[in-house]
Amino acid sequence: MLLDNSNKICEYVKHRASFEGVGFELTPEFFDTAFKRGIRMFFGVHVDNNFNMLIDEQEPCAGFLNSWSKKSNDN
Repeated sequence: MLLDNSNKICEYVKHRASFEGVGFELTPEFFDTAFKRGIRMFFGVHVDNNFNMLIDEQEPCAGFLNSWSKKSNDN
């Protein structure tokens, strides 16, 4: 069973990759499996033990994660 936030972080990292012009082919299952194995940082994105994204050390511009989070919560 996938964790709810597997989809969320996958979509965020996919969005960031697109913004940066980088290919992205990972799935929510990739993030889910890594999280269950104890990984708490994905491509610079730190998550807490509930899989909530905290910070993105590799934001292409300041506030990128916060802006995306606000837009995704508004939808």
